[in-house]
Amino acid sequence: METIMTRNIDSLKKLSCVFLFLFFLSIRSDLTKTRIVMSQADDITTSISWSPDGELYATGNFDGNVYIFTKDGQLIKTLQGHTDIVTTVAWNPNINSSLLATSGLDKTILIWDPLSGNLLETLSTHKDGILSLTWTPDGTQLASGTIRENGNLRIWSISTWTSEQFTVGSIYHAAWSPDGTHLAIANSGGQLEIRTGWNGKGFPQNVYMQE
Repeated sequence: METIMTRNIDSLKKLSCVFLFLFFLSIRSDLTKTRIVMSQADDITTSISWSPDGELYATGNFDGNVYIFTKDGQLIKTLQGHTDIVTTVAWNPNINSSLLATSGLDKTILIWDPLSGNLLETLSTHKDGILSLTWTPDGTQLASGTIRENGNLRIWSISTWTSEQFTVGSIYHAAWSPDGTHLAIANSGGQLEIRTGWNGKGFPQNVYMQE
């Protein structure tokens, strides 16, 4: 019985190897394209965000640059403005908007017109490196979060580029709900914090934590 089981296991291992080989063979051309695309940026990529129409995507990189690519992988624009690692890139989800927000360990948020390459706004209120950017679904407001700072969550209005400030746990990542009323925050303590009832100025409803 043990010999039969051993043979069966060996057969399964060999079959798995065959499947893996065929899988990688089938995507070989795609992998080659990916290597070419990444080599154009010539650095470690930290963040990727697609334009709302799916025609372009932006990458943030260790070299402090933001690169704009076509969906086919052609590099068409290099945005230079950060002085440290770019941590997050976030394309405004509004199909009629051409705004791209980027953040970095240089404690700044830069707002770009990615098509022209023009820098539109520099937001430098945070006192620590920024790890998270997330737009409301309608693209009218932008949440930014840092670690090791009181008032480390800010929510910016694109009409004035002023922000509301909130003190929460250290922020690794944040994401809006589809209706734009809830903000989920992953913090360094391993907790998920949910801020509810966003009304454009604050969160009047309860905050609850998920361990």
